[in-house]
Amino acid sequence: MSDTLEYNEVIHVRRAESTDAQEIDALSTRETLAVFGRFNAVSVIEKAVFAISVVNSRQELVGHASFYDFPNLSTVSQSTWDQWLLQHFTVAQCSPLNSLFCHLLVCQSGFAEGITEEVMRTAFTALPQVHFVFISSPKGALPDSSATLTHYFQPVGVAEGVQPESLPCDIYVTHRHQWCPILHVRHARVEDHDDLTPIFKKQNDVLTATYGDYFLAELIEAQDDCYKAIVAEVEGTAIGFMSVSSEVDIDLLNGCFELGPYHGLKKQSDDDTWEERTTSESCTSSVSSSCFGHETEHERSSSTIAVPGKRQDIVSRPGSAVSVSVRSASGMVSSHGSQPSLTDITKPKLSTAQFSRENSTSSFVSATVSTAHLKRQGSLRPEDGKLSRGGSMGPETMLQRSVSGRIDEDAISHVGSQIQARDGVGEKSKAKAPVFKGEPNAFSVQLFCIDERYEMRSVDMLPAVFELFPDRDFCIVTQPHLVPEYLLLQHFTRVSPRPTTTLHQELYVSHRCSLLEDVVIRRCTSTDRDAIVTLVDGIDNKDCLLSDVDCFNAARRDPLDDGGVPLNVLVADCASQVVGISVIRDEQDIEYIRSHYDIESFVYYGHHRRDEHAHLHHLVLNPIFNHFSKQLLKETLRLSHKTCLYYPIYPEYSVSQASKAHTLASCLHDFVPVRARRQIEYPLEQLGENAPSERILQSQEPYALYHINRKLTLEPKITVNARIVVVGASDVGLSFLETLTFSPHLRFNNLTVISPQGLPWQSGPDDVIDNMLPSSHYNSRIGHAHMSIMTWVNVVKGKMTAIDRERKLVSVLPGAQVPYDLLILCCGQQYQVSSQPRRAIPNHVYTLNSDRDCKIALQAVKMRREGSVVVYGASLAAHSSIQALLAIGIEGSQVKLIQPSSHSVTCFNNPTIDEKISTILKEQGICVYEGYTLKEWNDGDIREGDSLYAATFIHGEEELRLECSSFFCFDRLGIDHDAFQAINDCCLVFDGRLVVDADFQTTDKAIRGAGSLTKFARRYHADKWSLGHFDSREVGQKLALSVLRDYDPVAEQLDKPVDAHSPLLIPSFEYPKIKSARLPGQFSYLHVAPPALETPYEVAKEHREYGRDLVTDSCEAGYFRIQVDKFNRIRQIQCLTNKSLDINNLVTLYGLNESYLNKLVSRFDEGLISDFYSYFREPWVMAVFQDRFSDFCMKLKELLSSRTSDDMPSLEERVREMLQNDSEPAATEMKTLKSDYSNSQVKKLIDQRLLAYLHYNRYHLPMYLSSSSDGVKREDRSTWPTLLHALYWLHVDGRALPYVCLIYVLGLLSIEYMTHVVSAHAWFGL
Repeated sequence: MSDTLEYNEVIHVRRAESTDAQEIDALSTRETLAVFGRFNAVSVIEKAVFAISVVNSRQELVGHASFYDFPNLSTVSQSTWDQWLLQHFTVAQCSPLNSLFCHLLVCQSGFAEGITEEVMRTAFTALPQVHFVFISSPKGALPDSSATLTHYFQPVGVAEGVQPESLPCDIYVTHRHQWCPILHVRHARVEDHDDLTPIFKKQNDVLTATYGDYFLAELIEAQDDCYKAIVAEVEGTAIGFMSVSSEVDIDLLNGCFELGPYHGLKKQSDDDTWEERTTSESCTSSVSSSCFGHETEHERSSSTIAVPGKRQDIVSRPGSAVSVSVRSASGMVSSHGSQPSLTDITKPKLSTAQFSRENSTSSFVSATVSTAHLKRQGSLRPEDGKLSRGGSMGPETMLQRSVSGRIDEDAISHVGSQIQARDGVGEKSKAKAPVFKGEPNAFSVQLFCIDERYEMRSVDMLPAVFELFPDRDFCIVTQPHLVPEYLLLQHFTRVSPRPTTTLHQELYVSHRCSLLEDVVIRRCTSTDRDAIVTLVDGIDNKDCLLSDVDCFNAARRDPLDDGGVPLNVLVADCASQVVGISVIRDEQDIEYIRSHYDIESFVYYGHHRRDEHAHLHHLVLNPIFNHFSKQLLKETLRLSHKTCLYYPIYPEYSVSQASKAHTLASCLHDFVPVRARRQIEYPLEQLGENAPSERILQSQEPYALYHINRKLTLEPKITVNARIVVVGASDVGLSFLETLTFSPHLRFNNLTVISPQGLPWQSGPDDVIDNMLPSSHYNSRIGHAHMSIMTWVNVVKGKMTAIDRERKLVSVLPGAQVPYDLLILCCGQQYQVSSQPRRAIPNHVYTLNSDRDCKIALQAVKMRREGSVVVYGASLAAHSSIQALLAIGIEGSQVKLIQPSSHSVTCFNNPTIDEKISTILKEQGICVYEGYTLKEWNDGDIREGDSLYAATFIHGEEELRLECSSFFCFDRLGIDHDAFQAINDCCLVFDGRLVVDADFQTTDKAIRGAGSLTKFARRYHADKWSLGHFDSREVGQKLALSVLRDYDPVAEQLDKPVDAHSPLLIPSFEYPKIKSARLPGQFSYLHVAPPALETPYEVAKEHREYGRDLVTDSCEAGYFRIQVDKFNRIRQIQCLTNKSLDINNLVTLYGLNESYLNKLVSRFDEGLISDFYSYFREPWVMAVFQDRFSDFCMKLKELLSSRTSDDMPSLEERVREMLQNDSEPAATEMKTLKSDYSNSQVKKLIDQRLLAYLHYNRYHLPMYLSSSSDGVKREDRSTWPTLLHALYWLHVDGRALPYVCLIYVLGLLSIEYMTHVVSAHAWFGL
């Protein structure tokens, strides 16, 4: 928001950031301290539930306000302040849910009044549930210190019988009606036409253009018993309109949406039944007459109820709430869909969806509220009924009528549903589905529009529309997928579509009880147990939840045998019924979380006490209160005196006790996913007691971590309902999905993956299977467990067979159709059986492209272990599969490796390693045949279903016949035939591979492609390059960024698409290509190299840019090669050893200058390094392996590039000037530069940064001596080596010059200094 103040100063209000702290301190005055007391600005922002800053057009901070949900009084507990306030002051109707306290308000002098107005208006606008804002200040401080505050805040009277002098403070309040009053709502009249028409025209003129200037008057005049219209007015002027209808096709809705938790939007009936359905029936259908009846396309687009496309959503427990957001659509009218006829208006059949702006834009971004995603079976069963018939009723009756309190786990979908869409994949399973026979219990919003100035009060119209239909409990709204959610939908729950629907609408539901304001969140008591049992009946692991409730009621903590961990259970109570429950414990693994997850992207640990971190075990909400989940979380933190909450999701195959201690929380959408951090692999024997603590090193089953803290409880999220379909669960596709789902401010509701075998790594861990195929390092079982993609993504198991670009449908075997708004093709290339033998393929011929393929193949080989096994191919996968065969007990003499001559470069591209591998294979007794090509199987006599017994190969005129029981084919990678057919038939450009531009777009703007399936268009003159030449993870990330430009309205446009008139350049990629594998003889292999075309090793070495190789090779340690380019940067790492590899450590070496590594080249040339494996396990190098080391280096670069004054050039500028002529600096210049640097402020700042880095990351790096190290005398600290000045690499004109490294220019010691301070013990010779 913005406002114009004195002197035409324009201001803008935004969320506060910790970086505002210094400017906030500068605005603080003596009066500020008198009212609010002393404060730490970072801490205030960190723990506020709502903090906003006001900036001017120059981005200078001119004001700030922080709001908490409890008063700033040390004598009043934050969990009981409401009781204290009501007892001592005359405050009516305030509660913890509708009140906030201002803990800090600072303004620039001269603008206090305007800034205060804008701050309060913003607070009440962004938080529609808030009705009171209080200030608690020392007695007499506010009137004496701030005339502005006393103008807007009125003193609260003291309660009768209370002595004012006995109170510790004064309380002041400002009310909602002073800033954003509740709207007056009444029945619509024809006279309202003149007021409303300009609003409709301003937002969209489609209705007027279609139906004429008086369509609105006709709508209002057409009201009858089934169709009603209301308006909201301000000062006698209509500013909002809503029309509703009781004519709703409930059966159509039930056929397309998972409405079981809402009793099918019908009243309870004795005829309600439960019928069995097979999953295959619901997974293969597409748009059919059973769904639409005999409607035409025109009729479907204009019917009352429209429904969303296919998607089964995230959460699988009761009341599963899934969040979202809200971007205001200032206009709710649009030209989306076909144009209804005039008769549709007179007998209204218009869905909100048809009049929603498809590409609505608005500068106002509203606050967010959750929506729920519930599936499969209802929370209501006939036997649970407490329902009563319509009419006027109190809150208790209404709640009983709609809420049985029982939530059956079968009613709700499992996390990330899986759709079996291919023959032979899974079995048909039966599940009970409800069939509701009662009378309709819902009405629909037909048309809605409101002046954008009052949009935040849209909810004021809901009580009025419920009064129009007192016998109906549900209000429904539909809208197209591509329309942003508007503010009214904050109070609705999004309903999950069934897997079969291909309709293009989202459905939202609101229950009349959800408008009740007497919800109370309190601690659980023993009398609540029966109500809790009813609430959670039917969910998985309910016994664990009830056990926690019993422990809390008995002792407020776990039994001593289980650690005695403090426990807290809170319930949400509405109309004397328990509608929600949350169970938390004190977080015991906070050190592990901090060191293994990037939680510090969301919190500053230094401002949170250890006992303020909590672990969420259970959270269950009644479905109709799902939009209330954030309030429940906020109150859970307040009442428990916590600031941070953590929730883990374990892999589906997990059997650990930790995974059994949780139920799937229905508020998962309100949390933010936290990325896992790359871990250092420590040489524990060498470090001894200087290793990190056991809390850091403890082994835990990997899990995905979700987090919420106080400042996130009222943070809005932006919902994206666009149907994004990814074809192929490749590394690129998974990286793309990871980037989308880990965007903390976004919520994608309709992400779908189509893959023949679903997502990888869904079965339990198996060391042999997990290592049977080479790894890209990032695509691992642990990595997938940390991402928990299954939580947010719908999985369709099947093969893509066709793409209908006009209707935007993907056909999947054996007949299912998946709708899309954006299609991502990244199915990559797979190993395929050679096309040479064109006859049928016998059984027991395997191509391995996934862990599931490996599992099936190894199980079959174990059953036919008596015969030989032929491995055909020269790839790295062929070698790693041989090790898997040996690991399951196949003798080496049974394995035959056939290496065709089709590859000019071996998979290792290193003669030394080729020779070593050949020796290893011979030692294992494996026969190797080189240069042979497959001719035929079973002597050419193959019938359908025959088993393999022989394979024949040719080499020139020579023929080789091998009897075998299994055949593994790793000869060639190719594009799947069905995928090619689908791409070709839909007329996408295919030139050997799918053609894309630099922004990953095909010739269809709704279809993008990436990975080895694609190549760049010929106009880029990069025919030899495909996206398969680059790191798949980076390609997926860049693909996601290109998509986010279209769907993230607040995204920074840093990576903009290439302009049509700019030079045609392919995207730049920086990540290395990483390959690791387990080879025969239990040898470990690693290759890290930059993206490059396939070039023989001997040829590549002759290139002038190649540099040199540093090689250590010994029988005991193994082979280790490092390529250092001419700029002394590490460009390749290649390892082969029979010992374990520290892969996490070694991959970080890529791209580093050798000076970072203790002058690696000099030491190697001097013969001081005989074994790189042991060299990189020395304690001094651990900091280089830490995941935040690169960020630290960037900060040092910024210091060396910054000027200490405007007239003094930076060190970088002076170095550039010295090296203008590509000549080395003179000795006198060097001496001067060294002297200036040694006496500069920059050196002191770098010293401070180094010590701060080591201290802040001490949990990872305890082996380094820091300023806080115990046992170090102060006088000893003065003799410390200065620091890591070598952590800077200067680039001049795009060239990295080795002699420009400041370690050389300034004559300072490099990381070598750190070897002297490896630990306090080593330093003092202890």
